[in-house]
Amino acid sequence: MSKFKSFDIKKIKYRLLGLDKLLKDLPYPSEIQYIERETNYDEGDFYLCSALVVGSMDYILSGRRVPKKQMDSLVNCSFLQEMLEVSSKNNFVELNYYLLLLEESRNLMIDVSKNKQKPRKGFEN
Repeated sequence: MSKFKSFDIKKIKYRLLGLDKLLKDLPYPSEIQYIERETNYDEGDFYLCSALVVGSMDYILSGRRVPKKQMDSLVNCSFLQEMLEVSSKNNFVELNYYLLLLEESRNLMIDVSKNKQKPRKGFEN
């Protein structure tokens, strides 16, 4: 769930903008090579999930709605929670941080979707 007590699209967009920059600037965590050893997932699943989250943010930040099938994938994504548990248990610091950023982004986008408000282009009132 979002850390914002009331739905404020402007605050959410600013937070998503910051998360988008962080996720695009950070290198992928080196610990992703251990995903297959610790889970039923592989590195490809990590990259696919990352692309889903970051690509969906691009829609919202450009003032467009995330396509329904894509939003359904975000809502039903269990990968992040499972990977967060694995990364915490194994003390994968880089991976855990990256996954937390992805999960926060995903939750904020779900909040936007549930409120059925189309984000306006830019940050004007």
